[in-house]
Amino acid sequence: MDKLRGAYAGMAVVVKGVVDSEDLPLNLSRENLQQNKILKLIQKNLVKKCLELFKEISENEEDFKTFYEAFAKMIKLGIHEDAKNRKKVAELLRYNSTKSGDDLVSLAARLRLPRHTGDR
Repeated sequence: MDKLRGAYAGMAVVVKGVVDSEDLPLNLSRENLQQNKILKLIQKNLVKKCLELFKEISENEEDFKTFYEAFAKMIKLGIHEDAKNRKKVAELLRYNSTKSGDDLVSLAARLRLPRHTGDR
């Protein structure tokens, strides 16, 4: 988990669990673990699975609102710390908009709202 936190600290706080792998040797030093290819593959798969789960949660507005209220800071931190997945994490961000009232909207949803073309 320390290795995952190092690379994806903001998002790692959201998910906790145990990963069981028969491929990792039992007697390894910390230095060897940090350079282990299997551990990097596990990290990549965990991040991918987390992003898939977050996207699934985002499909239900009420569930995502609760999730976002609890973990918005971690998602915003994930944008800065994970350059590879920045686009995917950015899709999870929500913004205040004058057209949406008190509701938070995604950037894609905000761009779909009609534009005001009043006289200036």
